[in-house]
Amino acid sequence: MRELALLLGARARTILNTVRGVREHSRLKIVVLTVFAIGFWAGLFLFFRLGLRFIHHQVNDPAFAEMIDQNLLSLYLFSLFLMLSVSTGLIVQASLFKSPETQFLLVSPVTESGLFTIKFAESLSFSSWVVLFLGTPVFLAYGLTVGAPWWFYAVLPLVVVPFLVIPAALGTLFVLFVGSFLVRYRRLVAVLLAGGFAIALAWIGIKIARLGGQESTPFTSAWIVDVFQMLSFTQHPLLPTRWMLVVVMQLARGKLEYVPFNAGLVLVNAVFLYSASERLAAWRLRRAYSDVTGIGSRKRSRTEDGFYRRAIDLVFFFLPERTRLYLEKDVKSFVRDPVQRWQFLILVGLLFLYILNLRTLAYDQRDAFWRNLIAFLNLGATSLTMTTFASRFVYPLLSLEGKRFWILGVLPIERRSILTGKFVYALSTTLAISEALIALSCYMLQVPLGLAVFHAFTVAFICVGVSGLAVGLGALYPNFRVDDPSKIVSGFGGTLNLVLSLAFILVVVVVEGVACHRALRDPAGGKGIRAGYEFALVLPGLVGMGLGLLTCWIPLRMGARHFEKLEF
Repeated sequence: MRELALLLGARARTILNTVRGVREHSRLKIVVLTVFAIGFWAGLFLFFRLGLRFIHHQVNDPAFAEMIDQNLLSLYLFSLFLMLSVSTGLIVQASLFKSPETQFLLVSPVTESGLFTIKFAESLSFSSWVVLFLGTPVFLAYGLTVGAPWWFYAVLPLVVVPFLVIPAALGTLFVLFVGSFLVRYRRLVAVLLAGGFAIALAWIGIKIARLGGQESTPFTSAWIVDVFQMLSFTQHPLLPTRWMLVVVMQLARGKLEYVPFNAGLVLVNAVFLYSASERLAAWRLRRAYSDVTGIGSRKRSRTEDGFYRRAIDLVFFFLPERTRLYLEKDVKSFVRDPVQRWQFLILVGLLFLYILNLRTLAYDQRDAFWRNLIAFLNLGATSLTMTTFASRFVYPLLSLEGKRFWILGVLPIERRSILTGKFVYALSTTLAISEALIALSCYMLQVPLGLAVFHAFTVAFICVGVSGLAVGLGALYPNFRVDDPSKIVSGFGGTLNLVLSLAFILVVVVVEGVACHRALRDPAGGKGIRAGYEFALVLPGLVGMGLGLLTCWIPLRMGARHFEKLEF
C-alpha cells in the first residue's frame, strides 16, 4: 500500500507540473483546442437533443419511440465499449512493454501488482476521458428529452465509473494474456484477428445484401424494425452494455425496479475483471516483459526487408534511389509500430463499416439531392480521417529523427530528397485509402459515373494539400528535443497544421458541394439529375485543384527553404 501511495504521489506531481506547464504553450494552441472542444461537445449535444426530440414528436406510439431510444442508446454504448477496450489495450501495451519507466520500476523495490495498478489507472484515465467526453452529451440529451428526475444526473456517474473499468480490464487482460503465453505466436494471433474481422465484414455484407433486396419503403415502421433486428446483438443479456442500458433508461424514466440488480452486475464484473488482470500481472508480468522485449530485439528477416524494398522499388520506380530509401524507412517504422498501426486501422475500419451500411439506411433510394449531400458528407469524413493520419503520423516524422539528425549534416545528400520521400509516403498512403473509401461510397450510394469521377478527383487534390501541409509545416517547425509524437503534434506547428488542414477541407467541400448541387438540380423542379451536368463541374473541379496545389506548394517551399538552412 505504501508503494502504491508513492507511485500515485509521483503521478500527481507529474500532473501538477503538466498543468503548470500549460502556460508555456502558445496561446493559439490553447484557444483553438478550447474552442474546438467546446464546439464539438455542444454540437454533439445539440445533434442528439434535436434528434431525440424529432423522434418523440414524430412517433405517436410512446412504446415505439422508447424502442427507438433503446436501440440507439444500445448501439452508442456498444461502440463506446469497443473503443475503450481497444484504446486501453493499446495504451497498456505501450506503457507496460515499451516504456523505459517500466524497466526502471521492475528493478526497483516495487511489486508487480503495484506497477500494474499504477499503469492500469494511468491508461484508463488516458482512454476514458474521450468516452466521457462523447458520452455525457448523449446522456444529458436523453435525460432532458424524457424529462428525467434530478437524481438521474447524480446517480448515473456512480454507475458509469465501474462500467468504464470493464472494457478497460478486458483489453488489458487480452494484452497480458498475449504477452504472457502467445507472444511467440503473435503472427498467428494477428492472422486470427484479421480472419475474424474479415468474417465479421462478410457477415455484415450478407446482411446488407439481404436487406437491400427486400422491397420495403425506407424509414417506415417495418423498415426501422428490420434495421434494429440486425443490431439486436448489441443488446445481448450477457453484454455489460445491456446492463448499462437498463440502468440509464430506468433512471431516466424514474423507475428503480431493475436498477440495483443491473448496477450490481456492472460493479461485480468490474471488480472481478480488474482483479483477474491484476493477478495475471502479478504472476506473469516480469516473464511477459522479458519475452516481449526479447522478441522485439530480434533482427528482421531478410525476406521481410526484401519484400519492402521490392514493393517500393516497383511502385515508386520514378523516384531517385535515395528518396526510395527514406520512403522505405518511414513505411517500416509505421508498420512495425503497433500503436500507430492499430490507431490508423481503427479510424479507417470504422469509416469502412459506416460506408458499408449506407444501403441499410436506404440512402441509395433517395433523390439526387440527398444522395449528393450524403456523398459530400462522406467526402468530408474521409478527408478528415486523412487529416488525422497526416497530423498524427506524418507531421512528426522529421522531428522524430531527433538527435540522430546531425548525420544529415555530414552526408552528401540533398535535404530536399528527404522532404520528397516524406511527401510521397504521406500522399501515397492517404490517396490509396481515400480513393478506396470514396469509390465504395459512390458505389453504395449509386451516384452517377460523372459525379463519382468528380469526387475521386476532389479527394485526390485534398490529399495533395493535406500531405503538403503536414510535411511542409513539419520541416518549418521541427522539434528535435522531444521523442513523444503526441507532444510534437500538440506544439505550435502541429496546432497550426491541424487548423489550416481543417480550414482547407471545409472550404473545398463547401464550395464544391454547393456548386455540385446547383449543377445537378433539375431546372424543371423534378427529383432527377439535369442532363449535361458534367460540364458544370469543370470549373469547381479546377478551383479545388488550384486550392489543393497552392495548399501543398506554399508550405512545402517554405519548409524546404527552412530545412536547408538548419544547423545540426
